[in-house]
Amino acid sequence: MKKTFSVLLLSVILLLQGVLISAEGLENPKRNLIDLTNLVVKDYQTEGLENTRKLEMVNPVNVSESQEWYTFIIGREFFTDDYFQAPNQTLDYLYIDWGAGIDSYKLLLAPDGNHFYAFFGPESNSLRIDHVMIFDKGLEFMPASIMLYAGKIEDFTKIYSSKSNLTPEVGYYLMDYDHIKNPTEIIAELSVNDETSDVSNNIIITEDDFTPNKSSLGEYVVRYEVYDSVFNTSIFDVYVKLVDITAPIIKGTNNHTIELGIDTLTIEDIKALLSVSDNYDNYLSNSDLVLLEDTFSENLFQVGTYKVVYELSDSSFNKSTYQVDIEVVDTTSPVIDGPLEVFRYTTDSFITLEEIKSYFSAYDIVDGDVSSAIVFEGEYLNLPGRYPLKISVNDSSNNIESKTIYVNVVDGIPPEFTTSEMIISFEELNLMDDEAIKTWLSNKLMVNAEAIEILLNESKYTEETKSSFVYYSFEKDNQLNYGRIIVKAKTSNILPAIIGISVIILNIGFILIYYKKHKF
Repeated sequence: MKKTFSVLLLSVILLLQGVLISAEGLENPKRNLIDLTNLVVKDYQTEGLENTRKLEMVNPVNVSESQEWYTFIIGREFFTDDYFQAPNQTLDYLYIDWGAGIDSYKLLLAPDGNHFYAFFGPESNSLRIDHVMIFDKGLEFMPASIMLYAGKIEDFTKIYSSKSNLTPEVGYYLMDYDHIKNPTEIIAELSVNDETSDVSNNIIITEDDFTPNKSSLGEYVVRYEVYDSVFNTSIFDVYVKLVDITAPIIKGTNNHTIELGIDTLTIEDIKALLSVSDNYDNYLSNSDLVLLEDTFSENLFQVGTYKVVYELSDSSFNKSTYQVDIEVVDTTSPVIDGPLEVFRYTTDSFITLEEIKSYFSAYDIVDGDVSSAIVFEGEYLNLPGRYPLKISVNDSSNNIESKTIYVNVVDGIPPEFTTSEMIISFEELNLMDDEAIKTWLSNKLMVNAEAIEILLNESKYTEETKSSFVYYSFEKDNQLNYGRIIVKAKTSNILPAIIGISVIILNIGFILIYYKKHKF
């Protein structure tokens, strides 16, 4: 493992050395090898041409023989417009002294149409421009666009003076993804002074890594350059850091009301009703919601108001929270179960409200059995009539259920067609439904069973060890008659006890007779 690591490290070092060596042999094409103080203008007369001068270097400059090409470039303003329209285009306009002789080169019109250029390979490690023909007209532009650089015409972007600062200054620009500015707009926030003058209007963009990547968060460089009237240039690299500072958005139902014991609602149900969005992360969904707080789940069966809080984060760690309030309510009233009519004969003993209460029960979906909370309002007389009683019950949430029942007091003195009371055992009655009871009465009363109506079967609401009644009515000869069946209480079987006692008594008798015979 160590050997492998050493080989890799050595490879990296050699690779870096190769890069450095290669970089050493290259010169920055923006570096101008011509210092204006190394130039002079001399008088020069060319046959057939007027007002010509020559531009030459005082001292040679160093060049690298390993550099493949050098290019000399000069502004078109140094020449008359009609000069290059002359029919004779064979003259050489640039002479270079390589230290061992002078070579001549023809000036060509640059692709931008504003400059002329000549390119050549180095013949020694120094050169001196011996002669460049210019016209008087160009002197008013001195110092102007003159440059010698390492590279070809394809490397030319603009004139840089030899005094240009080619080491970029560095700045950082924090940009919000929701408020993107283009590099041109950033220029408005830059200001540049050159001695006493403001040259901010000369700022140009020479490199832009931001614009093609402005839809993606990250850091991108935009290079700005600014120049003055003599092409002194400074470079400013702005690192645009595109960031997302906008929190994601959570929308949806932020409150719920559920009925205790009836409605169901879970944390996942609540989440499913929410939607999310983000200005940058378009892949977010409600499944990315994180439960931050939950007072609801453990109180699902308790009346009250609770909250569930969700949190959502985007890839830039912007966070949003969303609170959902849940109110658990109990608005369901208890259910009262019992007869709607209670029948009594005037000849019966008076039945109290507490006794009537034993006929009824009440149930609540939350509180369960609330029979003990049943309350009666009203009274009745032991006189024939139908007396209303209000029965009501409250649950713990103060939901009230109430209804009206009636105590129907019937004259206990039989009229002509009223039958006498009949008796049936609890065991026998317990095997009969209402239709069977009607059939039983039909046989006793000699009345069609369809004319009989069971009004109240008290045995359903009383203990089997207590006597009760079955109240009924029947029509005969167009007259409504009332009656009741006495239901005898269920009795325990005492026959085994009687037999046992009888056996004991007989044994005692036999013993007494035995002793009496043997004694005498």
